[in-house]
Amino acid sequence: MDTNLFSAATLRNELTTQGFLELPDFFTTDQFALFHHSIHEAKETPSFSLGLHAYTLLAIPKPITSFLHSPGFQSLLTSLTKNPVSLHPLLLRFTKGDYTLLHDTSLPGPFTGILDFSDTWKEAFGGYISFICNNTELFRKMPRKNSLFLFSLPENTRFFVKYINSLAKDKEACFLFF
Repeated sequence: MDTNLFSAATLRNELTTQGFLELPDFFTTDQFALFHHSIHEAKETPSFSLGLHAYTLLAIPKPITSFLHSPGFQSLLTSLTKNPVSLHPLLLRFTKGDYTLLHDTSLPGPFTGILDFSDTWKEAFGGYISFICNNTELFRKMPRKNSLFLFSLPENTRFFVKYINSLAKDKEACFLFF
């Protein structure tokens, strides 16, 4: 990503005003390909709890861990949020039939952002992340290949991932929550 195109103050203002900020094409094509490939090689732990969720928990590959802890990424997060960000990353893959529910408390948090390693996605597949506070949907995040999504949410905000239907076929939504 060419951070020279944006000023940190402008992006921070957008994050504060809207409650979220999405930066598309965050990684270079080569960097994204490396990370995407490493995710497909990652150790999988399917997670299914009837009526709560279905998804696959992935071990975070070393190249992604190194990136998350790099001074450049840490500096970017600090400049956008004005606070040091404590990373407790969680890498989840969602495929046809997967979902989470709003009352599912198995996902730790709070999270500050999402790195999106999803395949090219269509809204008709489902798989969006809905952020809810006080019974009101604040916003939705559609899977968007190669994007960084930051959010600043009120306390007690919860989220769920919409059921991914059969139109998705073999497509994957893959989110690294941090």
